[in-house]
Amino acid sequence: MIQETKQNEPKKQARKQPKKQLNKQKGNIDQQKRTIIPIILAGGSGTRLWPVSIGDSPKQFLSIDGSSLLSHAVRRARTVITELMGTTASDSPPCLIVTAERWLDACKNHLIEQGVIVSNKTSASILQLTPQSAKNTSTKRESERESEQNNDIRAYPVHMIGEPVAKNTAPAIGLAMDYLTNLSHQKAWSRQLGDLANAMLLVITSDHLISPLHDFVKAVKLAYDSLKDYSIITFGVTPTRPETGFGYIEYKETAHILHAEHFTEKTPNTAAMPRTAMPRTAQSKQAHQLRCKEVVRFIEKPPLAQAQNFIKQNRSTPRQDTQRNTRRYVWNSGMFCFTMTYMQEAFVAHAPALAHGLTAISQHTARWILDKQSVCRLARLDKISRVIFADVPEDSIDYAVMEHVERSGVVPVDFEWNDLGSWREVAPLLAQNPPWHALEASENVTLVARDHSLKALAVCGVSDISVIIEEGRLLIVKKGFEQIVKKIGKKRIRLDKK
Repeated sequence: MIQETKQNEPKKQARKQPKKQLNKQKGNIDQQKRTIIPIILAGGSGTRLWPVSIGDSPKQFLSIDGSSLLSHAVRRARTVITELMGTTASDSPPCLIVTAERWLDACKNHLIEQGVIVSNKTSASILQLTPQSAKNTSTKRESERESEQNNDIRAYPVHMIGEPVAKNTAPAIGLAMDYLTNLSHQKAWSRQLGDLANAMLLVITSDHLISPLHDFVKAVKLAYDSLKDYSIITFGVTPTRPETGFGYIEYKETAHILHAEHFTEKTPNTAAMPRTAMPRTAQSKQAHQLRCKEVVRFIEKPPLAQAQNFIKQNRSTPRQDTQRNTRRYVWNSGMFCFTMTYMQEAFVAHAPALAHGLTAISQHTARWILDKQSVCRLARLDKISRVIFADVPEDSIDYAVMEHVERSGVVPVDFEWNDLGSWREVAPLLAQNPPWHALEASENVTLVARDHSLKALAVCGVSDISVIIEEGRLLIVKKGFEQIVKKIGKKRIRLDKK
């Protein structure tokens, strides 16, 4: 429950207020007792990937290598819990998925089909199954190895929270925290959640490529150990190009250092994603150490000239006497962690209208409509709470909280990352993976289709384009203009609902 300390105020006024000192719980939490609770944000509709990502088939359901992006996210979250907390399925806190209410049943069925979770009817006796979508022998072998390594990881609980209406990331996270608070009052879950006020909530994306899994776990481990020194810790990706479609994080070169021997070495789980999906650059390698660094500022999507300057500064070598003041830049991956207590206080201080709405919901004791399942539980708000949530202001966590944080950290990650944010990234990958096939591919033209009824398609006298065909829908987009597809996707979704 969020305790308000001030009246509801307009969002724009709240952003102009000076930063407030919040209780960071610095140095007084036993890290060995801190619970880790993953929150997977899966409410996006993926309009940039129209015509494949539409309506009830959003981007997170997209399969790249035989398994969907969402199924990889769940495996990633569960592996963090098992390797960093060492819990069994019966002792584990739940992995939360926040998604659109209309996708709850589809999301559950999708993960069962993918072999990521088991139906509650068979949870007591788990079979060593591989994902039904695994079409080739090598993928099946990888799935079998993963099942053995993770010790029936599919039995770990997953709770899916339905948003009545999409309100961006800040309300989604607030809704997840309210659900956890409600869950902590149930005897069946109080032990698994532990000290919820000081639990580390790990927010991760549902539709990105991340590889290898072992390096992701190492980055989370560093954030886990460094959280006592920071309010919020984000995960930043070393830029490989001057990208104008991402937010950036500027940080100080000086840092806390955590050497590699701090970790227990394990065989990397290569089943998470093919390493060939995203070439690793020498610039992003950190072979011997990971570092948590102090954030200077969060930067919105920059113009090209500014993005080019970030790359230039990253490549510069500072003099020894100025190294402590050197600034570096990383892409904002959209993944971060914080304690439950801190985020509740941050909402009250920096997003009072949101805090007011969440408090109103929390005061309604019968707000959550739950099924009685244990391994995979679906949660919906009741009628009264739905009305309250509809009036909550729409805002991203970056605007609502991140920009106001006094002391935040960033881990420049040592794993390969691709946000699959446009057809520029997705088209080449789909062309290499069944059931997708490339009708034709050259240096300047990419043609991708899954429509087997298509007899012929020819393009002549054009270059630098991507052609995507899916169930009678055709997209032709000039390379470099992929972000415009979002406008088409939004318009088509509205038309499809009519």
